[in-house]
Amino acid sequence: MPEEIRKRRWQLIRDSLVFQGKLLIDGFRDFLLVPAAMGATLLGLITHPREPDYYFKRVISWGKKSETWINLFDSRYQADKSPQLDDLVKIAEEKIRAEYARGGLTASMKDAIDRSMDKSRKPKAAEKNQE
Repeated sequence: MPEEIRKRRWQLIRDSLVFQGKLLIDGFRDFLLVPAAMGATLLGLITHPREPDYYFKRVISWGKKSETWINLFDSRYQADKSPQLDDLVKIAEEKIRAEYARGGLTASMKDAIDRSMDKSRKPKAAEKNQE
């Protein structure tokens, strides 16, 4: 199996796992923002008659910051370079790559998965050659 195909395959797996993780975190954040926004609205109406949106604006600000941190769709147009979830992903990847370089369990698992996926592709490639 050409190495380029393996690299693209692993890049897809990595990208998909990161995206799924971000979706889960984003969904959890949204789950928390619904009651927080409602509570902030009620609290502001009750305790700040002159500035009823005081708490609500704080919730919105937190939502914007968390959206930037999660960076769900890999927005490259950020004005600031504040920490993001992607920074944690990079740290995790570096640790996995270091483990792989040592030839440990990560390397064994990757090789086994590569062999398995290569085998599953061979019959399809043979069918294309017969056509």
